[in-house]
Amino acid sequence: MMWLNGKFVATQDAQLSVMDRATLLGEGIFETLRFHSGQIVLFNEHWARLCEAAAFFHLAVDYSADEIQSAMRELIRQGEFTAGSLRLTVTAGSGGRGLVAAQSAKANWIISCVGDTDTEAATDFIDLAIVSIMRAETNPSARFKTLSYIDNIAARNQAVECGAQDAILLNSRQQIACAAAGNIFLWIGNELLTPPVSDGAMPGIIRAEILKQKTIAQLTCREASLDKKHIADADGVIITNSLIGAKAAHKIRDGDVLHVKDVQHAKDAQHAKQEPGIKKGPPRIEAILEDIRKLAI
Repeated sequence: MMWLNGKFVATQDAQLSVMDRATLLGEGIFETLRFHSGQIVLFNEHWARLCEAAAFFHLAVDYSADEIQSAMRELIRQGEFTAGSLRLTVTAGSGGRGLVAAQSAKANWIISCVGDTDTEAATDFIDLAIVSIMRAETNPSARFKTLSYIDNIAARNQAVECGAQDAILLNSRQQIACAAAGNIFLWIGNELLTPPVSDGAMPGIIRAEILKQKTIAQLTCREASLDKKHIADADGVIITNSLIGAKAAHKIRDGDVLHVKDVQHAKDAQHAKQEPGIKKGPPRIEAILEDIRKLAI
């Protein structure tokens, strides 16, 4: 079941014109939200970001926050889901194929809902690769979640070819910008650092919550311009987004160089949680992940 322009329709019956500018040009925006126990996580923050993007791209906001949230809750109810993800997509509609729309077109509003499955792997750790795909830090696609996601797709594919699960993208000045599917934080000394939006970081929802907290696991959280040297020196590298919350990098590949971060203690602690006879205090990286994940509840 999906919600399309104010109506609930079976997924197989949902239809958009092949002349929609989302299909022709990738013109549109989206948000991906997490839900569990019937609660949509940080809905207001996602809605505010979507409305900001809609204003920038001159897309009409045809529904209220209450209408969208009500539709999302109904999809969760109909699917009988306890936890999962929601996707809100707004396309530019059928305004012609030119770069400037030839005529005014009504935007299409779409909500889909997917529940978690027992087969999805749950892990605190991820391997990353620094890729050659550049993050154009001054472009709108770096500031907003648009349907033009081809750079992120190419970056992720390049990372997978290197044996990693996600990519680290650098900007035009060879500074760290973000991951293909999230923000990046470096744990260095007593600080948790993340690139500023001016360096190409997506203004992520979880990222904003972390910075709002100012401290995570007794680490000071702030923005800072970072480069590849900081990855080599970091005590830990963490990827965040609204769906995973946070994951720590184990291996980071940079061409022929492989950086390995110590996560074994955290793995041992996870095992200890399942073995009552083992007494171990939580290591620092695990505490950081746990504190970040609390923000997504």
